[in-house]
Amino acid sequence: MAAWAWRLFVVLRANTESLPDTEQKVLQEIFPDGHDFCEDDRITCQDGHVTEIRADNEGGEVQLRETLPEAIGEMRYLTRLWFQNNNLSSLPESLGNLHNLQFLDLSNNSLHSLPESLGNFQKLQELFLSYNHFNSLPEFVGNLQSLQRLYVSSNQLSSVPESLGNLQRLRKLGLSNNALSSLPEFLGNLHTLWGLYASHNNIHSWPESFGKLKGLKRLDLRSNALSTLPESFGELQRLLGLDLGNNQLSSSPESFGNLSHLLKLTLSHNPLSSLPALVGNLKNLGELSLINCTLRALPESLGNLQSLLRLDLRANASGSLPDSLGHLQMLLGLDLSNNVLNSLPEYVGSLKNLRHLELQNNHLSSVPFSFGNLSSLEKLDLSNNKLSALPGSFHKLTNLKHLYLQHNNLTSFFNTSGKNLQLEVLLLNDNQLSNDLLAFCGLKNASTLYLHQNRLGGQIPGMIAELNSIQVLTLHRNSLTGKIPSELATLPSLQLLTLHENRLTGEIPPSFSVRNASALVFLSAFSNDLTGSVPEMTLRGGCVDDQSFRMEAAWKKRDASVTSTISCARKDELDNFDLTSEERQQIQDACPNVYGLCGTAPARGPTLLLQSNRLSCPLPSRVEDPEVESSNFTLRSLVIAGNMLGNHWVDLPEWVSESERQPFLYISSSKILGVPVSDMQRFLLSFLGLLTLYALALRKMKWRECVKDMPNQDDLTQLSHAFLIRSILLMGPAALLLLLCYTWHSSYYQCGHQFAKTTLAYFDGSRYAQFALACLWLVWVLGWLDLIRLVPKPTAEAVDRLVRGGSFSKAMWWCIWMIIVVVLSSPSLGYAFVQSLPKQNSLGLSSTYVSKAIHFGAALLMILIDLLITPKLAMWFSKRSRVPRSMLLMAARTGTMWLNATLCAIYMNEHCVRGWTTFWPMCDPESDLYRNFKVSLGRHPLLDPIRDLCARNDRWWTTDACPRSVVETLAPLFLAKLLQRAFVQPV
Repeated sequence: MAAWAWRLFVVLRANTESLPDTEQKVLQEIFPDGHDFCEDDRITCQDGHVTEIRADNEGGEVQLRETLPEAIGEMRYLTRLWFQNNNLSSLPESLGNLHNLQFLDLSNNSLHSLPESLGNFQKLQELFLSYNHFNSLPEFVGNLQSLQRLYVSSNQLSSVPESLGNLQRLRKLGLSNNALSSLPEFLGNLHTLWGLYASHNNIHSWPESFGKLKGLKRLDLRSNALSTLPESFGELQRLLGLDLGNNQLSSSPESFGNLSHLLKLTLSHNPLSSLPALVGNLKNLGELSLINCTLRALPESLGNLQSLLRLDLRANASGSLPDSLGHLQMLLGLDLSNNVLNSLPEYVGSLKNLRHLELQNNHLSSVPFSFGNLSSLEKLDLSNNKLSALPGSFHKLTNLKHLYLQHNNLTSFFNTSGKNLQLEVLLLNDNQLSNDLLAFCGLKNASTLYLHQNRLGGQIPGMIAELNSIQVLTLHRNSLTGKIPSELATLPSLQLLTLHENRLTGEIPPSFSVRNASALVFLSAFSNDLTGSVPEMTLRGGCVDDQSFRMEAAWKKRDASVTSTISCARKDELDNFDLTSEERQQIQDACPNVYGLCGTAPARGPTLLLQSNRLSCPLPSRVEDPEVESSNFTLRSLVIAGNMLGNHWVDLPEWVSESERQPFLYISSSKILGVPVSDMQRFLLSFLGLLTLYALALRKMKWRECVKDMPNQDDLTQLSHAFLIRSILLMGPAALLLLLCYTWHSSYYQCGHQFAKTTLAYFDGSRYAQFALACLWLVWVLGWLDLIRLVPKPTAEAVDRLVRGGSFSKAMWWCIWMIIVVVLSSPSLGYAFVQSLPKQNSLGLSSTYVSKAIHFGAALLMILIDLLITPKLAMWFSKRSRVPRSMLLMAARTGTMWLNATLCAIYMNEHCVRGWTTFWPMCDPESDLYRNFKVSLGRHPLLDPIRDLCARNDRWWTTDACPRSVVETLAPLFLAKLLQRAFVQPV
């Protein structure tokens, strides 16, 4: 072996050393970094001379400029040259001296013309000139008598030289992607031609002389302007492949029936209204494509195509199918999508060999029972129809692997248990399914199961653990109740699980751990009623593909077909398709796993979405796999908003998103309104009972007299103060009772704000305790309303001192005073605003001295304004408006002390109107934060920040979360104001 290798080395070295100096100089110019040329894979040497040069620049090593070395003409032993993908703009005349040249590839350069000397290539068999800038071909091309393959596609040719008819050995001619308006008659003299490719031109007619091309086997005339075809077309009886797609043909000649050897026929994208009956004579036809031809009916003779394997009738206007279609027993693929079919005939079930059946985007309301006879069917697409039920025979499709039923009106799905189904992908999203999840537990081979946006109810069964192969399971936007079963976390292959926007309760199972959920990369369970703490997790980096994604795309440079379907089933070279930047991004977002783009995929991991539940602290130290830190993946999490997972004094774990580190988010809704009707009835009875007791107490205690029996004073301010003090003394015991009841049930959250702990959110989950306190609250509020009716009114003398004038004058003065009150309320308004302002905001107030000054100085400013400015301003305004000073002071202190701040807090707070999101970068579609959290699985949105996080809350008044959050926001301000006023206000 060593001796053989040594002899080979000696021969190669001898060949290199014996290369003529001229050849070495030429090679040195072409390959500046080369040496030992005969050992180079790009060069072939034989008998001391170079015979082949591959300078095609496919790897980027070579980039020829402008022209080739003049001395290349002295390399007389050259037989094959590859110079494609360079920047050649001209060729030397000496190139014509290469009389032994048989192969020359100059495609994808910048050539405009060819030297006359190239007509000397008498041995040249293959010439490639595609993707250049030729406006015409020289006449001497007709002198290349040995030429068998000539490709000049993707140039700017408007005509071809007449001498081309002299190439009697020519077998393949490529003229696609030019500016030809017609094909010359003399091309009919090319009797040896068996492949003619002239797609993407502007050809209007077919020459009669082309009927002489008896040996023609491949003809591609798609994307031209052909409106008719002559009867002589039928003389091409050896034709195997014919593509006439994307023309203007309104009919086809009867002679089509003579093309008895035809294997593939494409007539797509033509305004055909019908097909000739003689098309049934194409006995050997294996593939027929009639996409978007506006066909309203098909001939019965179509059933004579006994060799037909694939029939594509997409995007026509057909509302019915011929009965003879059931005779196509060899058919493997049938595409009837994007038509107006209302029903399918029973004979469809007789197509026993059918493997792929596409029926999406029709008007089907049912499918025949005979579907169960399609025993070979592997893929069935019935999406985007009007199906309300499936036939009972569906479970017999035991070879079915891909079933698409999304966007229908299905209300139930058959029980899959014990059916021995081979389904791998089942898409049932966007239906009206209401059956139990037990029906799907028999899909042991399923890897993708879409069940989102249905009406699925009941609990998630523990038998879901039988889905051992499941990778993607979507259950969001249903009506599922109960707890998340621990078995769900034991699925070994599960990568993406969506449970958000259901009615799930209980704790997140601790089984989401290293041992059990090792494959999980994406978990979303937001907008439920989950309680307890977040368990430690090990979410991994990765992504999943959207198995429902499909896109029709046109090829750029390939003479194969008009369009191709891009899906996540395989990886396509996207550069070969004519795609916009948006389309390319859609493909990469839907199929990140296929294209190796998991790091930027919308549905990538590790991702944890648990916001808007009733989760409590403590938070785990980690929810992502430790290996994530050393990979290209970063954790995305939303867990704080709408939960109770932290406060000002408890440090949050590092994995919590910086955008969620907002103190005003640490609150949770009790969802008291989402209770059964029977419990609501108990609530009403309890309320009526307490109201009755209150009425009896009023009558017995006569507390109205206690309030009315006040000193007779003329000063309305003193009367009001006395009334307020006596009212508080009367209602104080009830308030104390409420406080004690709250404190008794406030042990649920361990890390809550001390003020918020006295609110309904911190109960232990007892509905009856909530009802009792709600009733007590209502009765207490009604008591205050009753007392307010007894508020002292001004005396007649005081009324005389009121402003005299019309209602317009009164309204004008009060409007002016309200504006002044708003200005005086700046400290409290600023405090409420800053408290609910996100740290990263569009105003630039994050962690600045301004926000800190407002936070710590608001209480003192409120006191100083109330003591030094408001009384003097009220006196000055009263003299000019003749409005009593006491009324002005009461309005001003009500607004400046608490009312305006409360209104601001209601607007800004997350659990009220949610106005704070106006200043949150998450809600700016142009921000990186928005793009990072805009999560979707292909075309299925999972989290839209605008809809799920930033939309205004128009139902804030239906829950108790808003008053709780307002109390937690403003209580520190009011406490600070009371304490500071005790030291600042003089006695």
